[in-house]
Amino acid sequence: MIRQLKAVTIKMVAGANVATAVILWLVGFADYANPVEHPYLANAGLFFPVFLLINLGFLFFWLIFKRSMVYIPILGYVCAFVPLRIYLPINGTATLPDDAMKIVSYNVHAFHDTTDEDASERVFDYLKNSGADIVCLQEANALNPTVKVKFDSVFAHSSVDAVAPHDGNAVAIFTRFPIVKKERIHYKSEGNGSMAYYLKIKKDTVLVINNHFESTHLSLDERQRYKNMLKGEMENDTMRAKSKRLLR
Repeated sequence: MIRQLKAVTIKMVAGANVATAVILWLVGFADYANPVEHPYLANAGLFFPVFLLINLGFLFFWLIFKRSMVYIPILGYVCAFVPLRIYLPINGTATLPDDAMKIVSYNVHAFHDTTDEDASERVFDYLKNSGADIVCLQEANALNPTVKVKFDSVFAHSSVDAVAPHDGNAVAIFTRFPIVKKERIHYKSEGNGSMAYYLKIKKDTVLVINNHFESTHLSLDERQRYKNMLKGEMENDTMRAKSKRLLR
């Protein structure tokens, strides 16, 4: 009787492990789904670390109780090797090739810093010392004309383009490579936008997309309520209502 119960338990655990391995593989490649057509599926990758840990738990379980079944979680990791390699990269030191390029993307928040009246100068100094070949800025609408001249003295080619005129949002690119052409990438949005720049790099024309991500629009009060929920400092009814509001 005990032997039969043990055999049934092993089969049930093995089945759960196989299901976990399959889901791990599926959510690992969820980024291939078009987020416009399948928004929930495209975001399923957020659960990848959860199933990664569950599969690890199965691995320890088999090592303790039945080592012959350890191949199931290992096979799960092998099948999800590509997303696993992306999520947990292990990179050794390497010598950069001579033609390597350095790219910097920086949301400068309209160069607004309450602690520094000359934030644009400070941003310029940082980018100048970075040694970047291509600099993409977001929320660059308040770029000081004087600082713009300094940028142009370091980067031979530049472009500042409005992507959300109603709120003044602009993206900018500063580069050592000639800009062959540029175009606005149109899509429905209230506050963000994207520009496509075609750069001439040696014999190739390289496409660089400068994208500004739209804010979640959470107020300071909503952020604090979220923290209170995480700490459990909120009544159940209130937490349910606030959770629905945050999800929206």
